[in-house]
Amino acid sequence: MLKTTALSLLLIAPALLGCSAQPSDTAGVAADGAELPPSEAASPSVDSAAQLPPGHPPLTEGGRGSGLLSIPGDAPEASATTAQLTWVLPESWVSEPPASSMRLGQASIPGPGGEATMAVFFFGVGGGGGVQANLDRWEDQIEASGPAERSQQTVAGLTLHRLTVRGTLLASTMGAGPATSQPDSVLIGAVVEGAGGPWFIKVTGPAATLDPQMEAWESLLESLRLSQP
Repeated sequence: MLKTTALSLLLIAPALLGCSAQPSDTAGVAADGAELPPSEAASPSVDSAAQLPPGHPPLTEGGRGSGLLSIPGDAPEASATTAQLTWVLPESWVSEPPASSMRLGQASIPGPGGEATMAVFFFGVGGGGGVQANLDRWEDQIEASGPAERSQQTVAGLTLHRLTVRGTLLASTMGAGPATSQPDSVLIGAVVEGAGGPWFIKVTGPAATLDPQMEAWESLLESLRLSQP
């Protein structure tokens, strides 16, 4: 009877305190696919006529999804006085409504190998876990066919921690990844550190689709800027 009472108190205590269990590393959870349902998603505004931050590359014109400047408006825990991340979507990438409130934006990438996907995650200022932990977790999502490539670069005052890994993209058990393992895949990603961050950009898909998109990926990273409040 004493054990049962103690267990009941343990179960009731979080409710009395007004708290709930949280994952230890939210960026990792998002990378693995455990995201909020679409009904709770907060869609950022995507406006091709938006004012560009100082020094930002000009927007391009062209086909569907081109020249789009993503300006997160309702990011989780974002302050109105906090600089926010912007980017210019490559011309052939197709902007889509974010699938959850943890995503600032997402896009599909058509190609000969089948569709690839990009997502940009934000978990509030200082949220989402460490750089190394997230890169390690992303790398673990692929059964690599060779060594992973990691590098670091600076773009407009932002620090980008980059990862490229090739092999079999493993099936996800958490809902947002592939239902079955996908051979001949690529994962490219960047953890972006800067005032108001970090942000997490992840792209996955068939190598036949993403290999021709590497220049476009570089252009997206080079376009990253902070919009000033």
